[in-house]
Amino acid sequence: MAKKTSLTGKYFVIILLGIAVAVIIFSFNFLSSRRYETPPSNPEITKIKNQSQDTEIESIEKDLKSTDFNNLDSELQNIESELQTSL
Repeated sequence: MAKKTSLTGKYFVIILLGIAVAVIIFSFNFLSSRRYETPPSNPEITKIKNQSQDTEIESIEKDLKSTDFNNLDSELQNIESELQTSL
């Protein structure tokens, strides 16, 4: 009968750990290098980002006049209708 040594079990554990580390490193590098698509830019959000940081009244009035508030509650109306259908 062949005698099993404890080295065989140690080698198996070392190889298994090496493979696990390699998989973890590969998946981390793969996931971190992926480029995510940015959603299309909303013109209103772009305007908000470009607003003046000035705190003068004239600058604030200019920013308010250039902001479109017409569709401000459109999402709220959608939420309310969804709530009404779920009740």
